[in-house]
Amino acid sequence: MDIRIIDNERKNVVLPHRGRNPESANTVSKLRIPVQSSSQLYKIKEEKNTTILEQLLKGHFPGQYLPVINLRIDPARFQFKAGVTEEGVIPEEQLQGEYIELGTGTIIVWVEDNGDSWVVDGHHRFDFAIRTGKSFIPSQVIREIEGFTEQDAITIGAISNILNGTGNEEDYARFFKGFDLSEEDAVRWGVLSRKKGKNGWAIAKYASEDLYAWYLSQLDDEAKKVAVLLAQAAPCDNHLQREGQDWYLNEKITPQEMVIRIKYVQHRAGHDKECDQFYLPGFEEGEIKGKLLTRAAAELASEYHHLKCVLRQAITKRGSLVLTEAEASNLGITDRDNVGQLKRALEEVEGKINKYENFWIDDEVRLEVFENAGLRVIEPSDYDNQDSYKREPQSGINNENYTGNDSHETQSAICIYIDGFNTEKGT
Repeated sequence: MDIRIIDNERKNVVLPHRGRNPESANTVSKLRIPVQSSSQLYKIKEEKNTTILEQLLKGHFPGQYLPVINLRIDPARFQFKAGVTEEGVIPEEQLQGEYIELGTGTIIVWVEDNGDSWVVDGHHRFDFAIRTGKSFIPSQVIREIEGFTEQDAITIGAISNILNGTGNEEDYARFFKGFDLSEEDAVRWGVLSRKKGKNGWAIAKYASEDLYAWYLSQLDDEAKKVAVLLAQAAPCDNHLQREGQDWYLNEKITPQEMVIRIKYVQHRAGHDKECDQFYLPGFEEGEIKGKLLTRAAAELASEYHHLKCVLRQAITKRGSLVLTEAEASNLGITDRDNVGQLKRALEEVEGKINKYENFWIDDEVRLEVFENAGLRVIEPSDYDNQDSYKREPQSGINNENYTGNDSHETQSAICIYIDGFNTEKGT
């Protein structure tokens, strides 16, 4: 690594012997040489409209030991985490013990045109170095003179935190909300590779303003989870997101059932009802019928959601599989510590969940859901006795060309009569 110590003069460096930590070096060479800007050395800013990402991809940012006395902090500007002290640290996450440089990592410093050097990433490490009496700290430097603006510095600091997995989901959402970043660039940055990044992106980019505000106001983890699921299941659909909130708050449905309801509403809204007929004696409104079905699907899926959590835990923690021999065998698991078997079982379980969340696609699953909901399923063969099925058209059903019986010569799949949700109302 190219280790250099920057002194008070921005254009000079002091070179320590063999790149050692200057605090451990007995002597330090006093040879001063001009420092070329990294834009000259690595041609970062080749084009006027180069994005931050392109600058970072083209650039090279060698590690440097900077005197802590020359560095400044301004958490209001450069710390993207909420709930920090004047030192830019979260009290319960303050680093303790002895400062060990190996593995601690470099901080990121932004140098303004006026010479001020600001910590933009690594506030906890910088605070730790000061409290333990360190004079120098390993750093990487970006400079305003090379094209890195203050907003670029804020962005780089936040992105670095996200890539390192620090900060919480709400911190990520706030950052994504205020930063003009395309999803394509977000993928290139790598900020959507983990759950917190994906959830923060969803609530920032896909939630309505009302849902976003509701998310920020919630202290309950499940309510925040519901907001994220709504944004992911009904992206940019203000009406459906409001309906989902109403279902959760007033009907007290589970997050899993809410997702299935939303998917079913979307399915029915874009479906050709003439090709998918359902019969439910005793119900007048399609909304009631649809809710019965989606609740039944959620109940069937709940067992697999539990298995999903169990398998994920077993994959990350050896020897933690809490399934009976019969349960493990049903999932094809013969060796409880075999990660390959566990991952294959997880894929199978996730496939089952997906089938229940889209139960109308698979005839076998659809039949199971209807039976679990206590609803009557009419097979095509039942139409041989047409008189027994003559009836008046029901409210909420497409009554165009209704003749009093439902014989369809071309019907080959299971035929069930239900309208689903009233999609005109969005419920």
